[in-house]
Amino acid sequence: MDGRLVVTAYHVVSGELDQSKKLALGFGREDQLQVKVFTNGCQAKVIKVDKEADLALLEVCSSSRQNSAPAFQSSISKDEKLFLIARPHGDRIVGRGTFMGAYAFNGLDYWSVRINARDGYSGSPVYNEHGEVVGVFSGYDWAKDLAVISPGTRAQKLIEEYASATKP
Repeated sequence: MDGRLVVTAYHVVSGELDQSKKLALGFGREDQLQVKVFTNGCQAKVIKVDKEADLALLEVCSSSRQNSAPAFQSSISKDEKLFLIARPHGDRIVGRGTFMGAYAFNGLDYWSVRINARDGYSGSPVYNEHGEVVGVFSGYDWAKDLAVISPGTRAQKLIEEYASATKP
């Protein structure tokens, strides 16, 4: 990878918010939202999505830094220590938590983590103690007090599918 690809939560870049969220943000119930993402003053482009896993692959303006492809953790054990790096509303947050297990949502497989979270964490990476990507923060189940993450293997698959489709 050339360091220009970023994985985030699909719902962050889709504009597909439920009516209550639209109202809370000051929009009308029927307003169609268009999301634009910028990094370093340059607009990012959504290039591939996996709606079922709540993942989006973005191409961002390249930086002068050389970035290497992330390492992904393929299997995980209950009670494994994890951490999340987030920038909700511009704040810099590192949260520590524990893997709880599989989590089914609308017939799809996610993972659950016991970690403190709030609005603005969606799309943030979740790592193990070796710096491998475990998943991407997707949401929070307030009733069960659990963070819901898309498994890193789904993010890895999204990147690999894009890479194989763009090779000559």
